[in-house]
Amino acid sequence: MHYTGKRTFRQKLTDYFSSLSSGKTVSILSLLLITILLPVTAFLTRQRQDTKQSAQAATASSPPVYYGVYVHNDFWDFTTIPSFEGLAGKPVAIVQTYQNWATADADHTFSPSWMDQVRAHGSIPQITWQPWDYTVGVNNPQPAFRLNQIYNGAYDSYITTWAQAAKAWGHPFFLRFAHEMNGNWYPWSDSTNGNQPGDYIKAWQHVHDIFTAQGATNVTWVWCPNVEGGSASTPLSQLYPGDTYVDWVCMDGYNWGTQVAGFSWQTFSQVFTQTYTDFGQLAPSKPIMIGEFSSAETGGSKAAWITDALSTQLPNNFPNIKAVLWFNANYERDWRIESSTASQQAFAQAIAIPYYASNQFGSLNTVPIQPLQPANPIPTNTPTPTPVPGAKLVQNGSFENTGANWLSPWFFNSKTGTAATITQDNTYAANGTYSAQINATTVTTNEWDIQLIQPMSVTAGQNYTLSFSAKASANRPISMTISQSVSPWTQYTPTQTINLTTTPQTYTVNITPNTTDPNAWIIFNFCQTTGQVWFDNVVLLTST
Repeated sequence: MHYTGKRTFRQKLTDYFSSLSSGKTVSILSLLLITILLPVTAFLTRQRQDTKQSAQAATASSPPVYYGVYVHNDFWDFTTIPSFEGLAGKPVAIVQTYQNWATADADHTFSPSWMDQVRAHGSIPQITWQPWDYTVGVNNPQPAFRLNQIYNGAYDSYITTWAQAAKAWGHPFFLRFAHEMNGNWYPWSDSTNGNQPGDYIKAWQHVHDIFTAQGATNVTWVWCPNVEGGSASTPLSQLYPGDTYVDWVCMDGYNWGTQVAGFSWQTFSQVFTQTYTDFGQLAPSKPIMIGEFSSAETGGSKAAWITDALSTQLPNNFPNIKAVLWFNANYERDWRIESSTASQQAFAQAIAIPYYASNQFGSLNTVPIQPLQPANPIPTNTPTPTPVPGAKLVQNGSFENTGANWLSPWFFNSKTGTAATITQDNTYAANGTYSAQINATTVTTNEWDIQLIQPMSVTAGQNYTLSFSAKASANRPISMTISQSVSPWTQYTPTQTINLTTTPQTYTVNITPNTTDPNAWIIFNFCQTTGQVWFDNVVLLTST
């Protein structure tokens, strides 16, 4: 996130008696030995099993993930942190703030008083340290902060003073220097501000070397690109300073919603999967942090997004993410958990599970800061599996999930200029108890401005058969396609139109994608006309 507000910057006895007999005769001695030793063996085996199970239970009961936050204005007013915790229902393990190189006030210098507040709270400080003049803003040249100015020594005095103060404070903290460098909005990107390829790595290593020379070893270095895709165009491999210069890798990512043209609703998995997987190849030994994340409200259910992220995705599908920091500010979008009552309640319910550690770290003295549980290798370069004829590829096709996540893993996208809702309906069901009811009251001329989408993997040249049941409040068309999930949204199959009637029917469509993509979308478009559609029993099968 690029943030320009002045006061806001952003873890076997083996089978010994296989045979004591010879032929059909067992010696008395052998029988005696068996009689005596087998109970001992069994006892020792049970003891080992009990010890192993106790260790597993202890591991399972230890929270594996640091949970943290950035709250607007927290550097200047620390009461914002307990206020957030009151809404979240749980204290935080990490408190993040943002400091800038150019300002001449307290957020320019190392602040022991702020660090002491965080530590006294039982939390770990994280400083996002930004080499720029925030008053100039993003997407504007700042020649004074070109990367060659940093690695050629223009700021050595400032960096040295800051490092000395950090050393004097003496306690562990995270330092997230020059984040989101793979984008094109900050002056420390290799692709902007007159910088050249390779400059970012030189600047990072130069700053790190000064800290090392000053003995500031209480710093844990966090290297944090933006999630890949869109404007984040510089390959991460061209920006990584190297394992000896980095303690944690990190990524920032948001579901921007549909409030502004050009953005779409994205699930947590769609936001983070690609970068998470790439970290497994780039820095497989490093723990992973999410330095900033949140969701907009417009375009779907933020409450359901939060529940899916914290209750399902992170524990089940992103086990090597060992720290997550929520971005709680109203900037560009209302990212705060209190943007709606439903979102605040969803966050409080999800973060309450023991998976997320709170403020237990006031006496932390380990450097670099370690993950609470060790990571496992992330699979990389996983080949696309050979499709099995008849395999079902759509999940929750009958919309039978219950609670806030009834729609997951589908998501509904109603763009600016439209008005549409999706609800779980029990008045019509082709399979089970429920269907999805889409009600469009305001439409545009673009059929794709109201969409129901599910992420999926497709294989080029593979034949698929799609079937679903539907009816409408009046005869009307809908359409479907399979496409790329990020810009430029390339379609892998032609758009096919299906004409619905007021009578429930089952519809079948045959499709063959022209591209292999493990992160594709299957999309249904509903913006052709106003009215209601009941949609159910969606099945996608591979076929020969």
